[in-house]
Amino acid sequence: MSTAYQNLTPAQLREEYAAVKAQFDALKAKVMYPETLLHEAAEECICHGLTDRAIALLVELTEIEPFDPLYWRMLAEQYIVIDNFTDALKAVDYALAIDGKDLETLMLKAQILFDLSDTRHDEAIQMMERLCRKNPDESRTAFLLAQMLTLVGRTDESRAIVTRFLDENPLDVHMIQSAMLLHDDELSRRILSRYLDNDSHLSDEAIESYADHLTEVKCVRESAILQYLWYRRHRDTRLVNRTVFGLYLYGFYDEVCEIILHSGELPVVNLSVMGPTEWSMSMLALARCHHTNALLSLTASMVSVDLARLNPGLRLSATA
Repeated sequence: MSTAYQNLTPAQLREEYAAVKAQFDALKAKVMYPETLLHEAAEECICHGLTDRAIALLVELTEIEPFDPLYWRMLAEQYIVIDNFTDALKAVDYALAIDGKDLETLMLKAQILFDLSDTRHDEAIQMMERLCRKNPDESRTAFLLAQMLTLVGRTDESRAIVTRFLDENPLDVHMIQSAMLLHDDELSRRILSRYLDNDSHLSDEAIESYADHLTEVKCVRESAILQYLWYRRHRDTRLVNRTVFGLYLYGFYDEVCEIILHSGELPVVNLSVMGPTEWSMSMLALARCHHTNALLSLTASMVSVDLARLNPGLRLSATA
């Protein structure tokens, strides 16, 4: 909401809204093509998350221009946002009545059917299987089918689809995400390694952003694997804390040890770049994996470090 409206009372906001709507209606009466105005206004509302207002505009738009499948599809998409799958299905069926061959609209209907009810899962999957057979090289249909199969527990079939597509195009981010949703550590390592090998334009920022995205879609172990594989390629000390934290948190103790030891017997990471939490995690990982000599060495190093120098806000009671 604009800062100009933040201090208004509900009654004042209603008055402002009525005034703006009156101006909009007056403008709509004057323009030569009101459907263009409604379309643009709906797009603006969608961009700003004003779903209810976007639906109202799109309903009006489909009344003025009922034979444009784009408007019906947009309306269906907005109904999905508010989990109104019944009206979304009606809207998408109108779009398909006008153009029954549009791939994007057919995929949208399958998605709506899948989300509408557990009893419609088989129908949605069968619909996507038909679309995949008609469009064997289309990754979008394969991606949606793989997701559906994963969600209903048919992971072997989903894995076969994902593997086939990624063998041909290892940089297809949609199929990579489908692979991550299978939560198969070995598969994730193989696919993410190939992704890193084939994309020469990746940066620390891009990897961090992608790792955060994987966490948001509940692929937390896969996020830790990605950060570990990236760190192994560059050994950048700036990445140590984040990488160690994620690996330890999700049980990759051997990988934490590999970072600390770098295939040797004693710690090689400069401990001054690690925070106290990551130090503790490293020591626990070494203990879990029975690296006794490395654990003793790390403990001795930890005792000798001036913690107050690393963190001026930290004061031990003995030195306070």
